[in-house]
Amino acid sequence: MKKTILTISVCGVLILGLTGCNNANKTDTEDNNDIHTFKATILECNQKNMIVKPDETEDEYKSSDRFIIQYTDGFTCRVDTKVQITYEGFIDESYPAQVGTTNIEIIK
Repeated sequence: MKKTILTISVCGVLILGLTGCNNANKTDTEDNNDIHTFKATILECNQKNMIVKPDETEDEYKSSDRFIIQYTDGFTCRVDTKVQITYEGFIDESYPAQVGTTNIEIIK
């Protein structure tokens, strides 16, 4: 009888623990779909990506002073060009930081 009560108690704790984890992950996934933009200056052009410095007034600058941005739609990179970066989801806190770039526009 004691084994049965102990087994039921352990299973209950495990189920509650797993349910709590699922709720936290669901919220993170929903937030991950947010679209963000920031203005930046191109510092370096590479074959598949570029390194940009966000404007100091942008919230992204608080995360990192450098971002690696993957090119989108045949974008032609030119150092010292001002761009607006559109990305989806979170900032990858590597250095330089990275984002899921969806669009790059030149600011004139």
